[in-house]
Amino acid sequence: MASESLEIYIAAFSIFIAPILVFICLRLIRNVKFSNQNQKNIVLVGCDTDCGKILLRQLVKSCGHVFATYKDKDKISDLLAESWTKVTFISLDPRKTDEIDRTIKLVTSAQLESINIWAVINLTGNGVCNAKAEWCPKEIYKNAADDNLWAPVEVIRRFLPLIKESRGRMIQLGCSSVTAMSRKAVPYCVANASLRGFIETLCTEMKRYSVTIHWIELQSCYEHYTLQDNEDCFHDSKRKFWNEISTRVNVNFDQLSYDAFVEDYISKTQDYFKKNISQIIWTVENAMFSLNPSDIYTI
Repeated sequence: MASESLEIYIAAFSIFIAPILVFICLRLIRNVKFSNQNQKNIVLVGCDTDCGKILLRQLVKSCGHVFATYKDKDKISDLLAESWTKVTFISLDPRKTDEIDRTIKLVTSAQLESINIWAVINLTGNGVCNAKAEWCPKEIYKNAADDNLWAPVEVIRRFLPLIKESRGRMIQLGCSSVTAMSRKAVPYCVANASLRGFIETLCTEMKRYSVTIHWIELQSCYEHYTLQDNEDCFHDSKRKFWNEISTRVNVNFDQLSYDAFVEDYISKTQDYFKKNISQIIWTVENAMFSLNPSDIYTI
């Protein structure tokens, strides 16, 4: 009788308790990081975005050398004014393959103790095109794909041999296409959905090489973190885009309704980042340094 009771207890443990313990252990392992992460070199593509600036300041505290690329030098004037011992700034237009190859040569020729690149963090993209679907001519959809699909794909393709050599990690940030904020930015979402499909397929393909590919999906664009700092640039872009769509598309909207639409979008974007920036940084570091990272993160 006692043995039967024992068998029942063991069976109950196997069915109910053991899976829970395994799940807890796996969750804990995801938070365990490499002990030598301060020796791992990183490439940060897009340090001239607001999210990129914040990530750069955090990365220099937790990893080895950082190769930080920028497209617009004026946007990183504050970074260039500081003294950095673990950062190399490189000009890069991710839409140009020859500049990507030049950047790779600069990275591999750097005289470091270890020139292996452990991870590439890809922030390539120009953010969300703030307009409804009927406002946008076909050219805007094509431009959105050039900036937010083909440019990130080309960066990933060209850097993959370096990551395969180190058996490292490729990390791509993207914005969700299902939220109230970015659902209105249709041209961007078309490109973003395609990019996520590319990342998920590449993730499966690279497992045979012990390379992990990670998609971090944000619920908002990572370009405008503080509206006040970017106010002049933001309004210039808004006026330019309004002029573009108003001359190319015959729509029944006036500029005031467009301005109200964009202001509402940006307001929601700022609220999102103020609330979630610390979680974004934690997620990127987890994807880079965790012993058992997730393939897909959603913030």
